[in-house]
Amino acid sequence: MTLDPMRSADDQGPTRGRDADPTTTQPVQIWVVRADSGKYTDDFIAGGYVAIGWFDLSSVGSREEIRRRYEREYPDALAGQIGNETGQLAGFRLEMAEGDYVITPAADRESLRYGRITGPCVGVPGDGVRDHRNRRSVAWTGTPLRRSALAESLQSTLGSPRTVFRVQQRDEFLAAIGGPDESLNEAVGRGGTSRPQASVSPPRDVDAGIEPDPATDPSRPLPGTQTGQVWDLADEITREKGRCAERGEVVERFAARGGNRNTASTTYYRWKEHHDARSAPLESDRRREAGPKAVDAPARDTAPGIGDAGGNGHPAREDDDVEPDSGVDEERDDPELPVEHPFDPSKIKVRTIPILVDQLVERIRHREIDLAPDFQRMRGIWKPVNKSRLIESLLLRIPIPVFYVAADADDNWEVVDGVQRMSTMCDYVSGEFPLTGLEYRVEFNGRRFEQLPRVMQRRIRETQLVVNVIEPGTPPEVMFNIFSRINTGGMKLNAQEIRHALHPGPVRDFLKTLAGSEAFLAATNRSIKPDRMIDRECVLRFLAFHIEQWEQYRSRSLDGYLAGIMKRINAMTPGERNSLAADFEKAMRAAQRIFGGKAFRNVSNERARINKSLFEAWGVQLARCSPHDIERLAGQRGKVLTRFKAVLRDPEFDKAISQATAMPQRIRKRFTAVRDLVQEFV
Repeated sequence: MTLDPMRSADDQGPTRGRDADPTTTQPVQIWVVRADSGKYTDDFIAGGYVAIGWFDLSSVGSREEIRRRYEREYPDALAGQIGNETGQLAGFRLEMAEGDYVITPAADRESLRYGRITGPCVGVPGDGVRDHRNRRSVAWTGTPLRRSALAESLQSTLGSPRTVFRVQQRDEFLAAIGGPDESLNEAVGRGGTSRPQASVSPPRDVDAGIEPDPATDPSRPLPGTQTGQVWDLADEITREKGRCAERGEVVERFAARGGNRNTASTTYYRWKEHHDARSAPLESDRRREAGPKAVDAPARDTAPGIGDAGGNGHPAREDDDVEPDSGVDEERDDPELPVEHPFDPSKIKVRTIPILVDQLVERIRHREIDLAPDFQRMRGIWKPVNKSRLIESLLLRIPIPVFYVAADADDNWEVVDGVQRMSTMCDYVSGEFPLTGLEYRVEFNGRRFEQLPRVMQRRIRETQLVVNVIEPGTPPEVMFNIFSRINTGGMKLNAQEIRHALHPGPVRDFLKTLAGSEAFLAATNRSIKPDRMIDRECVLRFLAFHIEQWEQYRSRSLDGYLAGIMKRINAMTPGERNSLAADFEKAMRAAQRIFGGKAFRNVSNERARINKSLFEAWGVQLARCSPHDIERLAGQRGKVLTRFKAVLRDPEFDKAISQATAMPQRIRKRFTAVRDLVQEFV
């Protein structure tokens, strides 16, 4: 295979030069390219291609060129959106290669068509009906794949709303199709498990422990990108410390150098996966020499449902530059913003107590520990091998990291950090699963708790754990801060997940119901992924400024403000909550009538995502409108959209919906602008 003629040598990097050996190979990649919710899947299959729109990519040769072109085409796009969609375009234009697999979901969402890329990215004229101006030829298979037949982690990845993204679960996909599809090999001109690569890095001498040169490692991200900078930083810390860099170290140092914390946190997992893969042979040798003392206890609860055989799980990430897409614009912090109301450290009330596994299990069985199953279920659970490794740690008398809980007046506990570990220990003692994949006590593989020797049962039951208990009476803002600081698992809880854990009661189901209502789903075009409760945060922010007048907002602590609103909703009568629900649905239906699929978005950009600040401002204003007002706005929707586009061009309004959005003056700016716009038409 020759190099893509549309791709510049500079972009291909030092290992992809023009004089490279074309016979060397690297593993195929798995890509997803959506066909507008399956609308054009049949066109893809019949035409033997896969395609995207946006703008003609035939004249661009690097990611930076794509970014500059994107900014010219979409001048009103926010920074987060630019990075997200530039990454997708670069993936299609620069990173796909002949021999890679591509998946396209069909309209019924259950059927998945797949094939293999057989040509470079080429530009074609539009036909005025469909925007398929950037294409790659594909050899499609004849038999669709069923989504429900895939591994759960792969199904979850395929739920991403992005148009173009790479799938990390390569082995799971190949297993689902019965191994590399040999029927496609002739079309792509080679075997099924590799693709031509301009050159590869020199082989790593495992016995000598020689690491590949980062400059010639084809699995690394492109140099100069944010992802590449995070990888370089993680390598730098690893060399300094003489051990694998930790996520917190990478995030803090990247932020200190002006980088985005979310980007660093997201990218770390991909770097860690790469680092572990390189280190695995050496680590295996070390463990064989060191014996059982070298077993690592799980540091904390890793990202639930995702993990390697050693229990050090981490999420699969598909995009090089952005966190997995929630369908909502990222809100940026203002680093210069001072803390207006720092809490009094003397109000921190935490006590440390010892507790046996047996006592912990009894508390769980008597519902004296709330494992917050709602958001934990959405975030998934550990795989059997991860659970088994934790139990093996108990059998080997390896100490388990400390747990954090928040106590109420009756000493019932809400788990702050340790849900997966608590659940695993309780489930095993209750006989819920057998052990599997043990490293040292292999004689116990396949055994449930009751099948263990009595001495081992006693060892587990009598293992002493350490629990830090946040005492009742700790102020909410202090509780929130503690929760944020100590929740350091593989996927850190976001603000709404923390609020959810700290405020049990009717408000949990109330937010869930509104976020699942047909009015909300229709108004948001079903584009907000519920996995991390971002949908519930949008609902809560609407309710907050609807219950309390936005004109009265003075706090810079939006987290504390929203926590207070959750407490107020818990204290309401069912009738009061029903009234709020009616106002919410009225606002959602009005937004859909006026804006169609562009509700709560930057209407100047066809591909804009939901913006939480616009959701607040428009939602609250429409809830205040009378039926007559809504009819007038809907009847003049074209003029309303035009006027709103003009508002969006105001730099101060753009700041008010994208940066330090909790500042009182920025809240007043966006709410006032939307209110004044509405009043022009009613």
